Amino acid sequence: MSFPRFLERGKGGAGCCLWCGAKLAKRFDLGHVDPANPVSGFRKLATFKLGRYGDGFFCGLGCGYKFGVRLAQLGGRLRDVRS
Repeated sequence: MSFPRFLERGKGGAGCCLWCGAKLAKRFDLGHVDPANPVSGFRKLATFKLGRYGDGFFCGLGCGYKFGVRLAQLGGRLRDVRS
């Protein structure tokens, strides 16, 4: 299985995968709906999230993996910016 290369599907930007540049699909998320009253819970908690897994960054796990591998190869690390 081959994964897409960096920005091979588009320029990137808002609403696009950080790795391949593909436009992120909308995913309907129900959140936590109260089983006793699903209709009212549906109205309050239903949202749309971007990406296959709703993270808003990658179109799928493959692109997230390739992004992480390349970041590690370049010597980058995520740093905690909290004080």
